[in-house]
Amino acid sequence: MKAIIEVGSKGTVFKAEREQLAQKVRGQTTDYRLSFESARTPFAELTPARLDLLNTLRGMGPASVYALAKSAGRNYSKSMPMLPASSNWG
Repeated sequence: MKAIIEVGSKGTVFKAEREQLAQKVRGQTTDYRLSFESARTPFAELTPARLDLLNTLRGMGPASVYALAKSAGRNYSKSMPMLPASSNWG
């Protein structure tokens, strides 16, 4: 699996999601896609603290918010506000 970060035109996220779902149904491994509609968005959203959490999560694999915060050495309550925005990324 690869993590692909891309800038796509409006609506392309839905096309990519349909393709990933079709691959999953066929039993194929799907790549993780993180799409933005403009190049400005990722730089506004991906703060150093969020990048640290994403790096920790990459090493852990799927995990609860509590496990992620503990593994990253962060306070759970301070990590929570960062995640709603991150969950909207895909």
